[in-house]
Amino acid sequence: MKPKTQKQSEERNNLVIYLLFILSFALILTLFYINFSQPIETKEIDVKFEIGDSFGILISDELDYGRVLPGSISSKSVNITNEHNFPLKAKILISSDISDFVFGDSELVLNSGETKRVFFDLYAPYDSSFESYSGKIKFEFRKNCLFC
Repeated sequence: MKPKTQKQSEERNNLVIYLLFILSFALILTLFYINFSQPIETKEIDVKFEIGDSFGILISDELDYGRVLPGSISSKSVNITNEHNFPLKAKILISSDISDFVFGDSELVLNSGETKRVFFDLYAPYDSSFESYSGKIKFEFRKNCLFC
């Protein structure tokens, strides 16, 4: 049988090792959370369209569908380029005021230097009110690698 002081010393050492393990694990989880959960960049695109009794064409820097007829479908696209030296995951959020009309991918992955064309389709239901609509499409970019 070991003397009490030696046994207490071993228990204390085991407790210290256990606490260091827990702290190390917590640090790794924190780094993982910081690296993947917080967007490193956010971009928004304004979206506009009007539902009316005739077609119309508008040209602007926005994602502008112009005027569309009820029951029609229109498609627009944007190019997204990853200028970082690491891969990115983009989460795509369409604001609620246009989400019943505008549809597109909810996320995509871009490798370093890669450009992808992202399409957004506008569908104006037959029972749509003749009025102007506007909203935003938001892109939240996050790192898509653990230690980059």
